[in-house]
Amino acid sequence: NCLGYLIKYILIIINLKKKKSKFISLLKYFFISFKNLINEIFFSLSLNKEIIKKNKLIITNFKDNWMKKNSKYRYIYIQNFNKKSKYSYLVSCLRNNTNSHNSYFKYIKKINILGKQNDIFFTEAWVSPLHIIKNYFFGYFLLIKNYFRYKNFFLEHNLNSYHSILCIFYLIDYPKNKNLEFALKNFFEAQKEIKKICIPVFELNDGKIACKIGNDLKISTYGVQHGYFNIWHKWRFYYNLKTCSDLSKNFFPKNIFFFGSNTFKWYKKTNYIFKKIIGNQRVIEYPKKYNFNKVNNNNILILLDLRDWHEKILSLNDIFKKTKYNLIVKAHPFTISNVKKLMIDKKLIKNFKFINDLKFFKKKYPKFVLSSDTGAIIELTKAGWPCFLLNNPTKPNISPILNHNNSLVRLDATRELIIEIEKFQAYHLKRYVRKQQYFSHLHLAEIGEKAGKKFQKYF
Repeated sequence: NCLGYLIKYILIIINLKKKKSKFISLLKYFFISFKNLINEIFFSLSLNKEIIKKNKLIITNFKDNWMKKNSKYRYIYIQNFNKKSKYSYLVSCLRNNTNSHNSYFKYIKKINILGKQNDIFFTEAWVSPLHIIKNYFFGYFLLIKNYFRYKNFFLEHNLNSYHSILCIFYLIDYPKNKNLEFALKNFFEAQKEIKKICIPVFELNDGKIACKIGNDLKISTYGVQHGYFNIWHKWRFYYNLKTCSDLSKNFFPKNIFFFGSNTFKWYKKTNYIFKKIIGNQRVIEYPKKYNFNKVNNNNILILLDLRDWHEKILSLNDIFKKTKYNLIVKAHPFTISNVKKLMIDKKLIKNFKFINDLKFFKKKYPKFVLSSDTGAIIELTKAGWPCFLLNNPTKPNISPILNHNNSLVRLDATRELIIEIEKFQAYHLKRYVRKQQYFSHLHLAEIGEKAGKKFQKYF
């Protein structure tokens, strides 16, 4: 009996903790939702509706899509090689592919600077504060109405994460996406000149909403591949859109431009889309062609990815701190400040050097390139640099160069790494590099102005 009471008491405590955990989780999601509501209202009140005169429009988000140079912002996915804009831009101040919107107080100064440039218009101007409030409160109402109904459905299918799924959907995703849909519909109803719209990041929720509205209104819709993709990205870049197309083919752009044949083949059987390989216009020029006769045998270039850079840096620090090698670190553009901070705070070994671009290698090339799952490996392998992939210890590698490529050298970030890299001789590497150039070409047909001219021809 005592044991039975003890077990019952423990179960009561566990149940109370679960309830407390769900309540805290609910408060967390409600707080995110409330912040999003406030930011949407402030941006709606601060921005003006304007009429577009040009007939070609590019739809984009502000965060991570625009880079400031010489006091002006430029859009990073589509280059303007003619110096004279043929397009207008519809920019979302809020959206960033996370649960939380961008903060009004953090971004309003940047948005005001961007708004002074020609041909810039803002999505959030086209939805009223009253409509914003209505959609958020309707989302709260739907959560209360449907929570227990869908809870049982999820539990029947062994999905115990139902609480987070329902809270995120009704408190965050529903009002965000309904407001975006309403803003875009209002915007296009007011514009008479627009004949074509381009949605570079078309596979995410924002892009699917923009495609659906544009296609429903008989506006020509275009999508552009915006990064190098591994087979693990296919679920996002192809399968989820293919699933949506079962509901409506209007979730797809009617025209898609690709970097190379690798991703082009995914859409081979999608007959209702015009497909064209144009290359990557973001890359202005290739890295300087690698020269095996001009190598500093003590230098190794480290390429870091957007997400796994922290673990890679610390692992490499432990491996190389008592060796002759100098590690030349090139971070992802979005993580540069964080990588620098880590290297200073952790007092990493003196033979780490941080670089922003490859101009550092003017006279001598590094002996090797050790790369994490970054797309930069495509451009370097195409220029003949000897690149090896660092394995992820706890998850699959998603480097694009891996696609159908069994010849890529993959190395573990362990004590054996130095022994492994010192085995390679120059004559072996030259043959290895030629193989990798073939695989990189599948990802990248053209770059820079050549790719830009193809985009302008078909858009």
